[in-house]
Amino acid sequence: ELARARGRRSAIAAAARVEGFIHAAAGRPDAARRAYQVALATLDGLCAPHEEALTRLDYGRFLRHQSQRRAALRELYAARAAFARLGAVPFLARCDAELGHEVPMVPTVPSVPADPAATSAANAQLSASAVRAVPTWPAPLTARQLAVAQAVAEGKSNRQVARELYITVKTVEYHVSQIFAKLGVDARADIAAAL
Repeated sequence: ELARARGRRSAIAAAARVEGFIHAAAGRPDAARRAYQVALATLDGLCAPHEEALTRLDYGRFLRHQSQRRAALRELYAARAAFARLGAVPFLARCDAELGHEVPMVPTVPSVPADPAATSAANAQLSASAVRAVPTWPAPLTARQLAVAQAVAEGKSNRQVARELYITVKTVEYHVSQIFAKLGVDARADIAAAL
């Protein structure tokens, strides 16, 4: 209420994110969804990348528990990409755990020299190497996903793609869902533009 009265959008968004988490934990999925959507809408255009990434991580977790896999992957990949841009390595590990990826290895902290200038250089080098040690998501399409995506972009049905690539229709469906998540699209017609 104070945040709303004072027009503090960042505080409104953070409160809505926490409210979503509480509703989700209490088994109120509709209220949780509304709260997360309020948080994301409030953050739109605010330039608060860490808070937005936290919200997307929490919302993605919630959606995954609600069996909304495609929407969950979209939020989790978006969160991970934002954390990678920020160099927020511990949060990258959380995203990877949610996405089911192996948590990337982060270099060990080197011994810190006594010289303050050398210490600053060592810290900068550690930050840069830690961010480089973690791949940026969304991950590129695998060779098979790319073949499926190109066939779908040409307007072929799942059955036609399966026949062309000598795989089952179920496998095509699985690849299409992964392609949607990785490219951040919702419809087959959007795959061509995303490629």
